[in-house]
Amino acid sequence: MKFLAKYKTIVRIALIIAIVVLVVFLGVISRKRYIDTRRQDARVMMHAYQENLLMKMQRELNYAHDLATSISPDSLDLDQFQTLVSDLLARHDEVEYVDLIIGDTLSYVMPSDIYGEDVGMDISNFRYVYTLTKVMGQLVVEGPVSLRRTGKEAFLFFQPIMKDSQYWGQVSVALEKDYVLEQLHLSYLLDSGYDYELWRVDPQSGGKDVVARSGTDVDFSDAVQIVLYLPTQWNLNIIPQGGWITSRDVWIITVFCILLSAIMLAFLFSLFVSLDRKRRLEEISLIDLTTGLYNQAGLIHSLDGWISKGDQLFSLFYFVIEDYIHIAPVVGHAVETAFLRNVKAIFDEFIKSDKIVGHIGAGRFVVAVHEHMDELQMTDFAKGLSLELLWRVLLDKKKIFLKARYQFVQYPQDGSDASSILRILSTRYYERLLQESPIHTLTEKCRQLIDGKPNVVFDEYTDVNMMQLSMTINQYRKQVEQLAYHDPAFEVGNRMKYLRDARMLISYDKKRRFSLYCIDIFSFGKYNELFNVQTGDAVLETVIGLLESLFGEYLYRINGDVFLGLSIGNSDPAEVISSIQAKLAEPFTVGGSKFTVKVNIGVCEYPMHAQTPESLLEQVQVALRHAKHSLAGSAIYNETLTELLQKESVILQRLESGIQDGTLEVWYQPIIALEDSSFFAAEALVRLRDDASGGYFPAGQVISIAERNGVVDRIGDYVLRQACSFMKSQGIALGLKRIGVNMSGQQLLIEDGIDSILSTIEETGLPPSVLSLEITETVLIQSLDRMCGELERLREQGIRIALDDFGVGYSSLNYLSRLPVDVLKIDRSLTRRITNSPEQHALLKAIVDIADANGMTVVAEGVETQEELEVVTALRVGLVQGFYFAKPMPVEKLIETLRRTSHE
Repeated sequence: MKFLAKYKTIVRIALIIAIVVLVVFLGVISRKRYIDTRRQDARVMMHAYQENLLMKMQRELNYAHDLATSISPDSLDLDQFQTLVSDLLARHDEVEYVDLIIGDTLSYVMPSDIYGEDVGMDISNFRYVYTLTKVMGQLVVEGPVSLRRTGKEAFLFFQPIMKDSQYWGQVSVALEKDYVLEQLHLSYLLDSGYDYELWRVDPQSGGKDVVARSGTDVDFSDAVQIVLYLPTQWNLNIIPQGGWITSRDVWIITVFCILLSAIMLAFLFSLFVSLDRKRRLEEISLIDLTTGLYNQAGLIHSLDGWISKGDQLFSLFYFVIEDYIHIAPVVGHAVETAFLRNVKAIFDEFIKSDKIVGHIGAGRFVVAVHEHMDELQMTDFAKGLSLELLWRVLLDKKKIFLKARYQFVQYPQDGSDASSILRILSTRYYERLLQESPIHTLTEKCRQLIDGKPNVVFDEYTDVNMMQLSMTINQYRKQVEQLAYHDPAFEVGNRMKYLRDARMLISYDKKRRFSLYCIDIFSFGKYNELFNVQTGDAVLETVIGLLESLFGEYLYRINGDVFLGLSIGNSDPAEVISSIQAKLAEPFTVGGSKFTVKVNIGVCEYPMHAQTPESLLEQVQVALRHAKHSLAGSAIYNETLTELLQKESVILQRLESGIQDGTLEVWYQPIIALEDSSFFAAEALVRLRDDASGGYFPAGQVISIAERNGVVDRIGDYVLRQACSFMKSQGIALGLKRIGVNMSGQQLLIEDGIDSILSTIEETGLPPSVLSLEITETVLIQSLDRMCGELERLREQGIRIALDDFGVGYSSLNYLSRLPVDVLKIDRSLTRRITNSPEQHALLKAIVDIADANGMTVVAEGVETQEELEVVTALRVGLVQGFYFAKPMPVEKLIETLRRTSHE
């Protein structure tokens, strides 16, 4: 039944064709059997006729036989033979002649007046049949032939005479043709409705010699044939007059076939009408007439049909229109019916996959989708469809929105047949309904927003107040998301938007590959330093436009000059890197000046390098850090970087344990006053022991890792406390005037950072005027306005501020007077070049002059040779630090050194 319903047209056409073919086949079979019957009848008649012909030819018409038997070769009596012949000729006018051959010679012939001249002739002078009779030694019939003397047509009967089984002679009798044919009764065949053809094979030429036929235009190629051997071959063919089957017979068979076809087609039509009626009744019994969807019985029937196939995997959704049973009677039957009749179109428009949809009463719908979904996909599907099923009604001139609640399950995880699945589905729905309320739902959604969950949808409610509250929260949410997910200065996404977009990509298709690019503008601070903030922003705007041409909406600004780009698909990272570098290397104009931008690029790939957006961001930043040290300016995350990460993890663990148990070492490098070559101060430096190598990790690497991982402020506090304690307990007593401690930007700018520094100094009891806090030029310039305020607070307490590594960063002297610093520490890279570079020598002299004019002290770092010492002394640098005087040393060695120098 299902097969007929699905392929109705094809089945009907096939059956009609089958009936036509069957009837044609029956017609062909009937025609063949009719012909076979007539042929069989003809064969039976010919079999009887064959015996009659042989009897006629061999006995009744064979007068030569009686004459031959009357002759005795041993005592030949020609008189007696002549008497017999005379009697024969007297009784039968149809006998043309009789002759006697003895040996090979014609010895006697009658009538002699016509054929007497032939007596004495050899048989070789006569027909070949004479010789054939001699050879065969049996009756031979030939004819009709034209007689040589009279020209009449006659049949010749040759009867051999044998002596001791050897040929002795022969008697031949010639009978008139018409007489013989009359005796054969061929007219009987014609009277019986057959055309006939009697012919023989010429024994001499082998050709066909027609003896008699009923008509000249009859085709005997399909005739029934009998063969007579006398001993030459005689053939008789017969065929019914008009052929084996007449046009009348064909017409009868055709009419029969047509009638049979009509009967069978009429039966087939009635069968299909009956089946269609039955199918329609069954379909109607399974359909909800108002909506055109399945009713509960039809839904179960269709679902069981899916399940019976064995390999079906589908998701099942249950939707219930909220407060339907209360609102439907109020709005009226017409409004309710209009809504229900529109539901089928909603399902057809929303769902493109293979589906089964049922209306099981009172605003309750069940949807089965032949598609495997994970829980997030089912949730998204149910939410979208529930919005489509929202029923908007006008009640007392007020709009009421009836929301569709939902529940979903999956087959075969939940239930083994349709009834059990529906039972589980409805049970879970009502269990969930009992646990939920509008306020509870709204509260949960707000919590989801707080947790950063994407795609939170605020539902519509029938209660007006709840509806207004939901709409207000939703509007506020959109404004907050705009602020939360977009960079405030530029129309581009931020870090939060990257995390949201990446989560959505991963949740939608966990197998889809994409690449994450981290792009850092090389030395971007120079644009603000050499020009102004507006120029820097314009450069960023241009860079964003160029990157958007590559990444589109998947571009994010996560830091001042650091961007992320998502590339979906299987693009070669090396080609994308080349495209980025090529685009940014092209000169562009901002404010009348031409710029080119150089970038460092880190790359990692999902899911090869990480499984979550946070991990991807971490890995790509690791790659970026390595790109900054690469000549190519780019790095793709790999296992080597993982090893470096592991090393970084070891360093972090050692730092954590060293800070907690107080084993993190603090070394000191002395600062010398050139005026009296005394130990004026010391700079505190952190040292982390590497147990694997027996030495120490590089200090720069340790600080860099600490800054990347947010530990540097704790290290700063630790070193500050150790240095202040040393200075309080022994340093001042041993002659040191200052103790210097390096401060990171993170330590100074974190909340309560300055308060924590002041608190530590106060706890150690060290006078603040003895302490010098060192910050780098880069850290100071990047957050100049805020940093200046924080540093002024420290200076107000008597703490001196030293600008470390001066001369390698921005090196702009025009802002030096505006910096809240007391000490300038010249970077060792500048110190090393003053002996062979006039420009660097002049720069250092200018720095010293400006420092003197602003009341700043200058410290030259990295002095390692006598020549460098002489130059800085000549430039009136008051304090020096470097290996020429002392390397960094543990506190014990510093104490020992200070004690020794104090005694000298």
